[in-house]
Amino acid sequence: MIPISILIAAATPALATDPLEPARSGAVQCHEPNDLHKTCSAIASYRPTGDGSYMSSAEIIVSQEGPVILSVDSPVIVKNGAVCGFIRQLDLAAGRVTVNGEMLSVEDGAPYLAELSKTMGRSFNKEICTRYSETSEGVLGKTKINGVYVPAADTPIRWMSPAEGYRVAP
Repeated sequence: MIPISILIAAATPALATDPLEPARSGAVQCHEPNDLHKTCSAIASYRPTGDGSYMSSAEIIVSQEGPVILSVDSPVIVKNGAVCGFIRQLDLAAGRVTVNGEMLSVEDGAPYLAELSKTMGRSFNKEICTRYSETSEGVLGKTKINGVYVPAADTPIRWMSPAEGYRVAP
């Protein structure tokens, strides 16, 4: 299952008024970092679009079998100190799928995207906001969906330079 907090949370204390500040200097978010293997369950980058919003580009492991990795772009905004966006069917439909290290053609990736669309259908068009908070163990993303906190979506994250060589893998 895709960690909802990656595709687009109430905790105290909040990390920063602008939680995407590290993105402006080129840092990316590694979700569930594994330092031994230099892997993440997802890596997200955020590019300012000039109107106060950002374009989020994420690579997310969606299945250990293969493994299968989804690459998807979606718009997000910073709202009350949280990163907010929507899981939209059109963003998922435009996603790219990699299996066992090989990017699939649009035709070959279509069945994977159709299956993900079925599984995620209940999440489409719901506002998802993630607030990043400092804990004794590092940064934790806490997510609200349509204003309701979802503890199961809590995800440890670390901002890092792409040059550190982490990759999305099981």
